[in-house]
Amino acid sequence: MVSAAFMLGVMVVYTLQQRTSAATAVVASTQQRQHVVDRFHQAPCPPPRQPGTKRRNLVFAAVGGKWTPDMWNFGEHASWDLVAVYFGNDSDWSCPECTLALRMPGSFKWQMLWALMEQTEPQLEGIWAGFRQRYDYVMVADDDLLMDACTLDILFASMRRHKLVAAQPSNCRGNDSDNPYWVHWQLPGLELHHVNLVEVTAPAFHMPYLNRLVRPLLQHTYSGWGLPFCFSALTHFAQNKLAAVDAACMIHPAREDVGRRMTVSERIRKGLVKPGSIYARFQELTPYKEPIEEQRAVWQMCGFTAQAARQMRQAFPPFPVIHGTVLANWSGAAARPAAAAGAAVQQQAWQRSTWLRAGVQLQLGHVLLLLLALGVSAAAGAAAAVSWDRAGRSGPRYSPAKLPPLSVR
Repeated sequence: MVSAAFMLGVMVVYTLQQRTSAATAVVASTQQRQHVVDRFHQAPCPPPRQPGTKRRNLVFAAVGGKWTPDMWNFGEHASWDLVAVYFGNDSDWSCPECTLALRMPGSFKWQMLWALMEQTEPQLEGIWAGFRQRYDYVMVADDDLLMDACTLDILFASMRRHKLVAAQPSNCRGNDSDNPYWVHWQLPGLELHHVNLVEVTAPAFHMPYLNRLVRPLLQHTYSGWGLPFCFSALTHFAQNKLAAVDAACMIHPAREDVGRRMTVSERIRKGLVKPGSIYARFQELTPYKEPIEEQRAVWQMCGFTAQAARQMRQAFPPFPVIHGTVLANWSGAAARPAAAAGAAVQQQAWQRSTWLRAGVQLQLGHVLLLLLALGVSAAAGAAAAVSWDRAGRSGPRYSPAKLPPLSVR
């Protein structure tokens, strides 16, 4: 009953929130960072990294020619190091700000990471072993994400505080943000909400979990299809190990083409992918005809089968679920002035929508009373239906003494 009540509250809030609109994102240059902070952070940024202290977090990014570290406001203040792997063909590409810059033309992000882990080239020898010792958390990011250093600082801090093994920034609300799973939309007033899957555009992992459990799956992973639900299966479907962090959100720019609401497999079949892109060359670069075949193979490798799901009392095929929430509590937290201003702007917006905030923080007692009333009504209706059905089958019940006399003509 508690789970049903919680999901009812979540669905109500989600439906209501879909009727709200968010400001259009404008993210392109350093001059526009103030707008990013205003929209992207509902929590103060952690204190800047002190000079001389080691960074315990890593961002591994597969990047093209249009990407630069400045797009994520990367600098000395960040709590994370940056590794960029270039999949293009520009011989002049470089990343002097990066801890490591590699070239792997025409590769998928997950195959890049697999190559680094397995030292498939001589120049990669020993790199991953050093990373395992140096970093506690690793994000594997796409290059088109709109976010900044503070967003990632908040994400890593929340993962450490709540001992998460996999997480992602929540998705900022708005028509400019593409999000395949409704459970990842940012929810106001929360630090994070626990989910049963993490999307593959910007997943962050606890290093031991990534190295021991996710790593074996990557040899046969290309697009990443199938991984989101495997992240949960690898924890034996624990309900408090995966999360979308609401304290900071990101934008995955929405596609403008007619295939925006289609799956990757559908767009490949209908020829709606960009010519020359890795998805246009999917059959050439992978052993699969389309991503849905990759998903089936990856699910089999991580043990996420119908039988396993049934034994763990999980739905199969799976669907996105929110397991629980953690309310925000930012009192006394240190913050940079810009991030604090951004949090204040969003707080004012939530106060104007008190009905929405109340929906997120529904009192459990009220929900239980509502469900109890619904249950009593349903039981009464069922009893009436059973009674009516029995009466219909047996016909009217008369006392023999009250039967009317027979008349014979």
